Amino acid sequence: MKKLLVVLFILATAATANAGFTLSASDPFLVPDETAVVRIFDDYLYDYDQGSYFLGMSGPGSLNIDNVTSEYPGDIDFSWLNDPEFADWLGIQNPFVGIEVGDIYGPPFPTLLDYDLADNIIFTCEGWGNVTLALFDDEGALIDNLIITQPEPASALLMIVGTCMLGLSRRKH
Repeated sequence: MKKLLVVLFILATAATANAGFTLSASDPFLVPDETAVVRIFDDYLYDYDQGSYFLGMSGPGSLNIDNVTSEYPGDIDFSWLNDPEFADWLGIQNPFVGIEVGDIYGPPFPTLLDYDLADNIIFTCEGWGNVTLALFDDEGALIDNLIITQPEPASALLMIVGTCMLGLSRRKH
């Protein structure tokens, strides 16, 4: 039993080693032509947050980084990268967003809890079907992903009909 607990602890530690960054969207359920604000959130500022990160997507949509903001207390740069082979290897569409996180202004390193590495990334839904946003580190390891659901017209119609039927059945009883 002790060996099992040790193995579980080691696996849990490895799984959370890169868990600082989290993707979120203002609205995870969209229809075509609707937008959502995507943010990359960090629960604590570490001095090893510096490096290269990649934000990409797969599915019918687009990203806009023209008005992106950051609370990161150091150098940070957001740019479009055009590398079809790397995008294919990551399983995302090309082009994708490159994020260069530089040194923190200091010393001493400022302590920030719950800060936005990136905010105001605009996602626009361009068709029916799910979109997966994914954040990777410089070695291509997945840090976090987010699925934005865009129900297909038939699914949306079935949900509406089901809701109406449920409402009618409750009125009868």
